[in-house]
Amino acid sequence: MAIVTVSNEKIVRLQSGAQGFRNAFFILYNSIMSKDGCESWAQDGDCMSVLGTNGCFSIELYFKFLMVIDSFNHATLSGTHFKGHSLDDLYDQLNRQNSRYISDLEAEYNKSEYKHQYATLKDFLSSIRDYFIDWRYAYDSGTLNVNLNTLSDVLNLLEEYSLNQYRPVSEILAQNSVSQPDGQTMSIDNFDDIKKS
Repeated sequence: MAIVTVSNEKIVRLQSGAQGFRNAFFILYNSIMSKDGCESWAQDGDCMSVLGTNGCFSIELYFKFLMVIDSFNHATLSGTHFKGHSLDDLYDQLNRQNSRYISDLEAEYNKSEYKHQYATLKDFLSSIRDYFIDWRYAYDSGTLNVNLNTLSDVLNLLEEYSLNQYRPVSEILAQNSVSQPDGQTMSIDNFDDIKKS
């Protein structure tokens, strides 16, 4: 696996990305279930593919974020993570890097009432290992199955755990803010013209 270095505010963006895809998962779920205050998805498009992609990609980003936090170098304001999408490979890499993180995550997962046949977090991740890719191409992926209760529990435990690990690093980053423009922008001409037709 190749190694990626993430530094300065890009660490913040990595965390925000993980959290954003997690939030998108829950917003979409609420829309699919037509919960109060949410626009109904109304079965317009393949909601399962989008839901599975967002949830699994969020897990991937949380694991990469934890690797960056664990390897954070105070002098360079950077950390590293391994490239790849397979969730069980990222889990194994994080375990090699910091087995305490994995022990903590397994202990939290063990509290879930929705483990079903997946006795461990590793078992669950192995069952959905490539689902970030598979759900994106669900039309050509064959059988795909994920329990949304289990997935939501994992997303919630990863968010809470990663934020707790991030606090000391976030304080250092806040004191040493360095801007590195990446050229990524979005613009808008009229807020009201962004709508579903």
